[in-house]
Amino acid sequence: MRKSLPAIVSILMLGVSPLAAENWPQWRGPMLNGESAEKNLPVRWSTTENVTWKLAVPERSGSTPIVWGDHMFLNVGEGSNLAIWAVDRTNGTIRWKRPLGGGNRRMMKQQMSSPSPVTDGKSVWVMTGTGVLKSFDFAGKELWSRDIQADYGRFGTQWGYASSPLLFEDALYVQVLHGMHTDDPSYLLRIDKATGKTVWRVLRTTRARFESPDAYTTPALLRVGNSTEIVITGGDVVTGHDPANGQELWRADGLNGQVVSDTGTVRSTFDNSPPDASFGALMGFIEADEMRELDSASVDEVKAAVLKDFALYFGDKAKTPTSFVLQRWNNEAYSRGGPVAYGPPGLLTKYGTALRTPANGIHWAGTETAGHWMGYMDGAVRSGERAAREVLAAL
Repeated sequence: MRKSLPAIVSILMLGVSPLAAENWPQWRGPMLNGESAEKNLPVRWSTTENVTWKLAVPERSGSTPIVWGDHMFLNVGEGSNLAIWAVDRTNGTIRWKRPLGGGNRRMMKQQMSSPSPVTDGKSVWVMTGTGVLKSFDFAGKELWSRDIQADYGRFGTQWGYASSPLLFEDALYVQVLHGMHTDDPSYLLRIDKATGKTVWRVLRTTRARFESPDAYTTPALLRVGNSTEIVITGGDVVTGHDPANGQELWRADGLNGQVVSDTGTVRSTFDNSPPDASFGALMGFIEADEMRELDSASVDEVKAAVLKDFALYFGDKAKTPTSFVLQRWNNEAYSRGGPVAYGPPGLLTKYGTALRTPANGIHWAGTETAGHWMGYMDGAVRSGERAAREVLAAL
């Protein structure tokens, strides 16, 4: 039996009455930018300090408590089920609970209650990671309900749907950015908050591959002069959309230099640009059989094959780099084919501990000896720390 977690707390506003405190009607707050106008907020907590009450909930949740007046609304996992709770802000008592359907499941650190509710002070809307979207009044009466997955197909994210709706004026804006486990396109919805009907649906294309099309972000609102835009971040791009019709107004791409592919000459890439962004640098790896086929190729021939894949991953601008450097690891005397050792499946399970076992007072460090993140800089640091602990213990 899983124990309840005392996860939800109301924080005393240093002498300010909770009823006089600012509302927090959706995930990014009253100004839709994550900012609050409140002053003199507490900056320290303990199990007792600056805590006015606690309320145990059955599951962990990634959602944000939504506050309006003396009401708080929580998206809650209840075992395999989901529910919205209305809680009295002043004392933490539960005013009412309403079911949001089944299908709750844990996916790494989150489960299907991650989307945060939204409210306009009269109604509250809540969406679940299973695609259920419902509207209630403050007394708990259900006003409408729909299932986004039933309408437009199953979500295909790697770690479960977790985006919150954006409430703006008379509409909810709901994004579904996915691709890891589906060939269906990503899309953005505008939904009438009073009826729950779709006003428009626009597709949001991307060159992103494998897990990169997935995003767990929430639509943002951008006001510039007299114009207002819905901004969507994910799938390796940021796009601005007209709230009236969903039309894409602009696009910023080139925001993700990491790709993993199971086809092509270059199977993995990384963004090696410096922190000051003074120039952009993409690094690609040609591995095993693909590199063997190019062992006798000229630099220009390798370059042509690499840039063909880069253009597929990042667009036509990747066809014309300012410079191109080829490092043939297979010609290195010690690595003989790669920056780190590559072993077949099962090798580390069977022999991995031998790489770390001290021998005649010699303690081994290096990324290949790491228990975690082998082959990466993080693994090198971990292995160095381990070897240092061994030496200290042996002194």
